Amino acid sequence: MKLGPVLNSDRKALALAILAIFLLTVMDAIIKSLQPQFNAAQIMYLRSLVGIACAAGLFFYHKPGWPRIEQWQSHISRSAIIMMAGLLFFYALGQMPLAELFVYTFTAPIFIALFGAFLLKERLNGPVILGLALGLSGILLIVMTDPTARFGGGSISGLAAAILSPVIYAFAMVLLRKQSGTEPVERIVFIQSICISTMLTPAMVWMTPLPVGYDISKVIAVGILGTTGSYLLALAFSKAEAAKVAVSEYTGLIWAALIGYVVFQEVPRPIVWMGALLVIAGCIVVARARKNDGLIKEQKATEAVSAIGGSPRD
Repeated sequence: MKLGPVLNSDRKALALAILAIFLLTVMDAIIKSLQPQFNAAQIMYLRSLVGIACAAGLFFYHKPGWPRIEQWQSHISRSAIIMMAGLLFFYALGQMPLAELFVYTFTAPIFIALFGAFLLKERLNGPVILGLALGLSGILLIVMTDPTARFGGGSISGLAAAILSPVIYAFAMVLLRKQSGTEPVERIVFIQSICISTMLTPAMVWMTPLPVGYDISKVIAVGILGTTGSYLLALAFSKAEAAKVAVSEYTGLIWAALIGYVVFQEVPRPIVWMGALLVIAGCIVVARARKNDGLIKEQKATEAVSAIGGSPRD
C-alpha cells in the first residue's frame, strides 16, 4: 500500500513527521550505545551499508530513475558534506548527553538562512537577524555555564563537533535546495547512501573491531531506523505546507530527554532547557520570516526540508 494517499491532511502529515523524529532519536540512542567500542566513522559506514539495502527497496519500487551524468557531481559533493556533518554528530553523541546535543542541532535552520543569504542571494532581513541572535544566545547560555565539566576527557572536542555539525549540515541543505527541483526523494536517499559508503570504504578496509552478536542487530536497526525516519520525514514535508510540519523537529528534544533519562541516566541541566527555548524561538522567528518571503510556503519535500532545517543525522 502506498503511504501517499493516506496523508490527506496537515494533521496526519505532522503525526508522520513526529513518528519520523522519534525513529531517528531511537537511532541516535542506539548509536550512542555502540560507542566507544565503535568510532563515528565505523558506525556511519555500517549504517550506510544497511541504508543502501533499505533505500534500494524504495528506489526500485518507485523507479525514479538514475541521475544524469551532470547530476552526479551534485550528489557526490552534497553526500560528502552530509558525511562530514554526520561524523561530527555521531562523535558528539559519545561525548555529551543526548538532549544537550539536540539543542545544538536545532541551530541548523538559522545557519541555513545565513548560507541562503550568502550563496543564493536570499534576503537577510530584520526577523532573520533577530532569530540568529536568539539562537546564538541560547547556545552561548549553555556553553558558558558549563563548557567542560559534564563531558569528561573528550569534552572540548565533543563540544566543537556538536557546534560544527549543524553548520556543515546547513551548508549541505542549501546545496540540496539548488539540486532538489528535479530530484525525487527516493533517488536522493539511495544515491546518498551509496556515495557515503563508497567514500568511507578505503578507510574501513582494516576496520576493527567488527560487530558481532548483539552489536550486529544494533547496526541493522540503525540502518533501518535511519533510512525509514529520513524517508518518512521527507514524505511528510511533501504532503503538507513545510512550516506546519517543521515543528515536529523540536519534539526530538522531548524524545532525547526521555530516552537519555531512561537508558543513559542523563538528566538535562535546567539551563539547557532555557537555552533550548531561546534556540527554538530563534528558529521559529527565522521560519516565519522566510515563510512571509515565500521561501517555504509550498515546496517539494527535499526543498522543504532544506528550507526549514533538520538534523545532521537525518
